Amino acid sequence: RVASENPKGEFVKPASYTAILAWEKVYSGVKEELGKKIEEKKGTKSKGALSKLEKLEDLEKGKKYDAEPLTDVERALADACDNFVSVAPEDDEVVKIKFKSARLYYVRNQFEEAAKRFGEIIDRWPKDKMAHLAAESILQSFNVREDWTQLNQWGRKFRGKELLVSDKEFAVRVNEMVEGASFNEIHFVYEPKAQPLEIADRYAEFVREFPKSKYVMVGLFNTVVNYDKSNFLEKSIHYAEMTLKSL
Repeated sequence: RVASENPKGEFVKPASYTAILAWEKVYSGVKEELGKKIEEKKGTKSKGALSKLEKLEDLEKGKKYDAEPLTDVERALADACDNFVSVAPEDDEVVKIKFKSARLYYVRNQFEEAAKRFGEIIDRWPKDKMAHLAAESILQSFNVREDWTQLNQWGRKFRGKELLVSDKEFAVRVNEMVEGASFNEIHFVYEPKAQPLEIADRYAEFVREFPKSKYVMVGLFNTVVNYDKSNFLEKSIHYAEMTLKSL
């Protein structure tokens, strides 16, 4: 109430932060004596008991992850975290607070909502270690669920982030994910519903972008077949010749 009623007041920052601590105690089920002051330990890197909210479990390939609604307390905690980020963007711990907000959606399998918050971390604080963890979390969430369109979009975005791809191992993984997602998006998303000409054009673009891909022969063959179905015989012959040269 202090923070919302006077957004420019001198107590807005401590009030906003203490609201996080209060909701975190409700979230974790901590029982406090009536009137006991809510405070954090000084000298620690993480703000109060919220440190545990920075951890994420690895998702399992093939396991189903149905989205679940946040509880009222979880939503209140997430909103309190987001509010603190807006009123104290220069605070030393603001990135961790934003990460905690994203995590609340992540553990409830609301991966799109989590990705928005993780993406904000990457855009606003690219040098922070949390940005790298946020990117890994986004890619993992879409990869294990085989959401090829989202994986392709986010992977391509990350390839343009110099600070992220300065980690060579991460850069290699991102490129592999973009390559695989690009092929699978055509095969599983577009092929069942698109016309042969659109399918052929998409496979042709894939072949041009990833000429050394392990999927290139399949891409070439599918390009030939679908241009042939569309009566674009010259293009079909062109890609058939490319296929022969690749053997």
